[in-house]
Amino acid sequence: MGGQFDRFFHSDQRFNFLLAPSHHENDFNEVCNRNNIRPIHFDSLPINLDETSRINNKIDKAYQIPKDKNGLLFIAISPLYFMTTELSVAIERLESNIAKHKNLLGIILFSEIVAAKESKVIKISNHIFARKTIENLCRESLFISNKSCDIKLSKETIEKIYKALS
Repeated sequence: MGGQFDRFFHSDQRFNFLLAPSHHENDFNEVCNRNNIRPIHFDSLPINLDETSRINNKIDKAYQIPKDKNGLLFIAISPLYFMTTELSVAIERLESNIAKHKNLLGIILFSEIVAAKESKVIKISNHIFARKTIENLCRESLFISNKSCDIKLSKETIEKIYKALS
């Protein structure tokens, strides 16, 4: 997961399609043949996006949280972020900026995509990646906790937050 764009296959009463990066060409052709899909190969424009830097800029909105309270930042992101980003590297890049805000409990990156992906929860240190699929709507989120947070919430409240995220 992360670090590479995984193959994406969708089939319903209206559509059958498959998306895959060029380095999966053999798998792509095999799945197309098996599912009676006419393969069309195309290259996208080379775009170098650094979504993690954009997220880092959004973290500065934590100043809106009252100093004597804890808060969470929810940041909507493209579903491609979870497909193309190595999560441990992203976490490492975001942690230092999150740590500057002592009342920020953490951030939650979230996205939705129409895809029949397997639901799962992965703990990465104090952080949680969660994927929940209901029918063909896939919701993914990454909670990155702030190790430097001056926690003002009860242990029970913190446990409820973690339970809701996983």
